Amino acid sequence: MIPYPNWLDAGDNAWQLVAATLVGLMSIPGIAGLAGSMLVGIFADPAVAVYLNKDGSTAFSTSGWLHGDLDQLWKQAGSAGTVILYDAVMTFLILKAIGLFVRLRAPDEVLESGDLAVHDEEAYPAESAVASAPEPVAVASVPAPTSAAEKAKESDST
Repeated sequence: MIPYPNWLDAGDNAWQLVAATLVGLMSIPGIAGLAGSMLVGIFADPAVAVYLNKDGSTAFSTSGWLHGDLDQLWKQAGSAGTVILYDAVMTFLILKAIGLFVRLRAPDEVLESGDLAVHDEEAYPAESAVASAPEPVAVASVPAPTSAAEKAKESDST
């Protein structure tokens, strides 16, 4: 038996709501990119990435915090902050531009009724609605011809 948290119970869909909220608010690529950027500032090893001049001498190499250069961690943090700020400003400007042509928010009446009004379906139906669904009915079907000769024979007979 595999242990799992109580909120992941098969009859409970709360974990789906939690997962959807987390994915919506903190996207996985953004968190991974931020973590990777900051870890470069910590673990950068000057012996790993060495950029050379045409004559073979070292043009550029950097050390992370663990190799004695705390400044690199601050540079990485500043770069990450710049990207976050740029993304926030550009997202705001793009949404404002789109908002000049279409409404970005549904009316309150539609928001109150939820997915049923917008999509004509419920995102997370009650367990009783799913459990009471009728059993599927088997439908007999005729197998498709497998070769061109059988298809020609079949078309001649009709």
